[in-house]
Amino acid sequence: MRSTIQDLETQLTAHFDQLDVEIEQYPSDAALWEELPGTKNCGGVLVQHLVGNLQHFIGHVLGHSGYRRERAQEFLVNQQRTRADLKKAVQEARSVVLETLRQLDDADLNRAYPPGHFGDYEDRIAWVLFRLLSHLAYHIGQINYHRRYVGQMETQE
Repeated sequence: MRSTIQDLETQLTAHFDQLDVEIEQYPSDAALWEELPGTKNCGGVLVQHLVGNLQHFIGHVLGHSGYRRERAQEFLVNQQRTRADLKKAVQEARSVVLETLRQLDDADLNRAYPPGHFGDYEDRIAWVLFRLLSHLAYHIGQINYHRRYVGQMETQE
């Protein structure tokens, strides 16, 4: 019988794989950073945000990785960063996240998540991990939309 930890690992792995595919399918490095009318964040910014979010809430808080999040930096357009740079950052986050999950067991999921990380709201580790998985999926969808839109714009030029 599969454990909840194994199910989370399977889902996170699939989402990391999809994130890699999305980054790879951008038509150019510059396309990652194109801002679209009516949107707040381009694909590159969303990737940076996801990496920081997962490295912090899973790697740092649960895995004691030592990662220091600079959230404001996640939302800066950094046209110097290439698809390869972002894929490397995703790979590093994947390694830390999966290693952290492997240190947990299903009993740990019912422990309280360390307080102070989600405002006044405190809950079990399981709730936080499912929330982070949903957050990852949501932003991958935004990245997919951004990638397809900028790809279409480039083919029309």
